[in-house]
Amino acid sequence: MSTRLGLLVEIPAALLVVAEIVILFAGVVARYGLHRPLIWSDELASILFLWLAMLGAAIAFRRGEHMRMTAVGGRRKAGDARLSDLVATAAALAFLVMIAWPSCEYAYEESYITTTGATDPQ
Repeated sequence: MSTRLGLLVEIPAALLVVAEIVILFAGVVARYGLHRPLIWSDELASILFLWLAMLGAAIAFRRGEHMRMTAVGGRRKAGDARLSDLVATAAALAFLVMIAWPSCEYAYEESYITTTGATDPQ
């Protein structure tokens, strides 16, 4: 189950990396090579990068390679590893709980903003 769930996140992330490269390359070629910029390429690349960051964080967390609080944990003894990992995980979870409500409020307020590519040119 874990392998399937991992693939469900890793495959779209890999496709996003490829799409990001193609879109940015096309934007650069169009702007500097053809002198006809693709006005949508920068915005689309920014939106794809946000998705890539979120999927990448999920992949790193699943693999145990996500950023950790290592200031205290780096000096720990072998027996203290579990306690240190537990404290770091609990602190991250507490931070997540603290920012959940303000994040939802902010997302709701920003939901009315549309991208320039989504607006009608008329």
